[in-house]
Amino acid sequence: LEIYVARGAGAYICGEETALIESLEGKRGHPRLKPPFPVQVGLFGKPTVVNNVETICNVPFIINMGWEEYRYIGPSDYAGPKLFPVSGRVKKPGVYELPMNSTLREVIFKYAGGTLGNKKVKAVFSGALDCFSAEELDMPMDYSPFGFGGTGTVIVLTEGDDVVEACLQVAKFYEHETCGQCTPCRVGCHEQAFLLEKIYRGEATEEDWEGFLFINKYIQPTSICGLGAVAGRLIKQAMEKFPEDFEKYKKAV
Repeated sequence: LEIYVARGAGAYICGEETALIESLEGKRGHPRLKPPFPVQVGLFGKPTVVNNVETICNVPFIINMGWEEYRYIGPSDYAGPKLFPVSGRVKKPGVYELPMNSTLREVIFKYAGGTLGNKKVKAVFSGALDCFSAEELDMPMDYSPFGFGGTGTVIVLTEGDDVVEACLQVAKFYEHETCGQCTPCRVGCHEQAFLLEKIYRGEATEEDWEGFLFINKYIQPTSICGLGAVAGRLIKQAMEKFPEDFEKYKKAV
């Protein structure tokens, strides 16, 4: 078995499978239009299987333990452990390897030591993908329709934290990491961050609010890849679950 390790340049977009293939071929890390999919036309035009590094890391355990014993870890539908990076307002931030039937509450309070200052949880961001409220802490950390899903990344916000400010950081992240290939994502991510910053500063007009909502709605269905598809999702969820945080900036106009 021949193994070749290629060092990436750290672009977030190269987590998208076809952008990764483009990068390995020495090109800019831009996602391809699909179909064809990598299993049909992949690296250098050959059928290619693209797996996440976390998936590869589980292979030795499955081989050594046997798949039957491996399936006893976690729920039957989502067997095996998963890595959960936990950060934000917790006492013991870190990366925790846990069964996927663990709950968000267990991850925060049993493993990450609870919140700083023992404050109440206000919100949890699943990386830059989804926003959850304190009422959703008992959801399973799996990929079911009612699960945490996503990358497993847990970012904890507590009482006193400003959800709008946190969303602005998410918007700036997407603005920085968009590859710029397609107009909806390139322009949309920039305008989303620009307008949200105006909102945060209390400088947004009614027209700015309307533009922000329009952009948030249309980035997703018109972008080429998954980055554009989720660029506005967390912010949209935050507006629905924490309207009071956004409303106070609207009243400041």
